Amino acid sequence: MTTSEEGEKPGVRVLLVGNNPIVRELLRVECAARPHLKIVGEVNGRRATEESRRIGPDVVVLDLDSEGADALEMMRKLKGEGSPTRFLVLSSRTDPEVALEAIRAGVDGYLDGTASSEEIAPALEAVADGEPAFSLAIQQGAAAGLARLAERSRRIADWRARLTPREWEVLELVALGRSTREMASELYLSERTVGTNLGELYRKLGVSGRVALLRRGLDLGLIELRTAAGTTAASDYSDGS
Repeated sequence: MTTSEEGEKPGVRVLLVGNNPIVRELLRVECAARPHLKIVGEVNGRRATEESRRIGPDVVVLDLDSEGADALEMMRKLKGEGSPTRFLVLSSRTDPEVALEAIRAGVDGYLDGTASSEEIAPALEAVADGEPAFSLAIQQGAAAGLARLAERSRRIADWRARLTPREWEVLELVALGRSTREMASELYLSERTVGTNLGELYRKLGVSGRVALLRRGLDLGLIELRTAAGTTAASDYSDGS
């Protein structure tokens, strides 16, 4: 932060990232009413990371609704580079998954779409001072998300004790859509041995067939459906090898 006249608050240099004109105007008004908050740039898209490096703001305000995943990637990149810049997210998204993703990326503050204009400036000041600034809705959502993650971790730990390491490997390959022959090749096993492992998985998870195994694994949070190209649907799989 820059120094101000004696008795005044330290100056806070703010970079706005996003292309929503309403959000930009709101931030301009709030900063104009407080001389110690100075907007030093307004950018969006790919230029945001480079501009942040060039300007070196105290706080970057990220409009997550307009910038999406790019905003979080920017934050991860700059944090990874050791940038002292702090980040405040503004977003109408309050679902736990998004909040937790932002927290994992290193966000210092997160205000939801219902935040009033009177909340924004104090949040900017708090983040600049190294203090967290999270809306109640975000705190509650993150707490709920963390609780679900903790429950999933406990469930996985329980199943880790029930399944053998080889059965876990087979289950993960099933989630990738591998055939019995492909699994045998990747694991250096015979197809018969892979079939035996599949049979044990069916028995332990109380299912019959590969589609049912996938659905049960998904319901328990043990696996995610994915392929080399991305996610896929359970209906893409057959019970055959």
